[in-house]
Amino acid sequence: MNLTDRHQLPEEFRNRIKMQFDDADEFLKHIDDEPFYSFRVNAAKGGADVSGLRKVLWCDDAYYLDRRPVYTLNPMFHAGALYPQEASSMFLWQVLLRIREFLPENPCVLDLCAAPGGKSTVITAFLAGKGIVVSNEMVRNRAWILRENIVKWGFANNIVTNLSPSKFGDEGQLFDVLVVDAPCSGEGMFRKDNVAIDEWSVRNAAMCAERQRKILDDAWDCLNEGGILIYSTCTFNPDENERNMEWLAAEHDVEFVEVETKPEWNIATVAFAGGCGYAFYPHKVEGEGFFICAARKMHGSKPRKIKQKNTSTKQPSWPADVLKNAAGFVLRWQTEDAVTAMPAAVSERMTMLSQVFPTLHCGVPMGRVTRKEFIPDAALALSVHFRKESFEEIELQEKQALKFLKGEWDSTLQTALAGWNVAAYNGLSLGWVKSVGNRINNYYPKEWRIRMQI
Repeated sequence: MNLTDRHQLPEEFRNRIKMQFDDADEFLKHIDDEPFYSFRVNAAKGGADVSGLRKVLWCDDAYYLDRRPVYTLNPMFHAGALYPQEASSMFLWQVLLRIREFLPENPCVLDLCAAPGGKSTVITAFLAGKGIVVSNEMVRNRAWILRENIVKWGFANNIVTNLSPSKFGDEGQLFDVLVVDAPCSGEGMFRKDNVAIDEWSVRNAAMCAERQRKILDDAWDCLNEGGILIYSTCTFNPDENERNMEWLAAEHDVEFVEVETKPEWNIATVAFAGGCGYAFYPHKVEGEGFFICAARKMHGSKPRKIKQKNTSTKQPSWPADVLKNAAGFVLRWQTEDAVTAMPAAVSERMTMLSQVFPTLHCGVPMGRVTRKEFIPDAALALSVHFRKESFEEIELQEKQALKFLKGEWDSTLQTALAGWNVAAYNGLSLGWVKSVGNRINNYYPKEWRIRMQI
């Protein structure tokens, strides 16, 4: 695709780029290149074939593809074994490596503008089961997409919320890391997204910069003293990037954190008053436009003491199917009949956070306990902690797996034992089926089902 096949770049954007870059002609030439396609492997699940693929140099378990695949028709994607993500934004991995020295053993991380979930899965993979990751999205329908992706990634130390940034700031210092991938003017997506070109204007970019400062200001108080802000955008606009970081330094006591880069990565260091950020330009890197910066909060207000609500004193006799998958976890009632599991090391803090902030997802929802039976949740099958030996597994071929993901079932597969069975593909759990007499019912969540033709 080239710009003759789509909408032309706005003249005001071209003029600013010519003023911003000495090599603006090269920049504008390469912003018309074919986009790069990349994904990350969920190392905790495995199973993805990466043979012959080029690695993304600045992120573990990340690879380039020659062309864009149809992820909807890839059962490995639905199993949470891989996640499509833009390569430049994966530089978050290097920032996390750099700030690790400032973090406690079990850090509490808030990904404030998290949908659809790419950066949250990077953070979760980096922590490898330690700490807590709260993934928030203010827009309701995007929050449900975020929840789906977090559930499929499969870790127990995740919480998903649907709140405005100010709700977190109002509760005082609770987080060791605050990640703000701020809504922006989207210049870095121009060669992938015609809509980003159509919606761009000088006025809109200025409004984005103002909104970004408001988001930072609203959420700032939730970051612990000594904690780390990681700020990023997918734009080249200095007002949304380095100027906003200068504004942050003028408003708050911060110390910017430098991150090591390698010359062969071709990542630009963007200096500004008091610090620097890191920028990805289309004529330099194999990725789209991106800016990222890390700042340490040197002084903060006194933490607000949050009184934890009393949890239910109900001590059930947990079903055997629950107990088989509960080693190392604390079980709690999510609702009157729904059981959730949280890692023992952080269960109290997760419980507190879920009481303070209404959640769409917390821990590993195990299922519902009724008078007649235990009804397992989709999240249990998709969890990296799931003990596969606790249920019978039905291994599916690709077409059979896609039928399952559409909410159907291959009638030739009548091998299920009575009761609950796990449908799997390539050794990875996809979800549940229940064998009742001569009938097998598909329990894959309706809202996740494939709707396109196979």
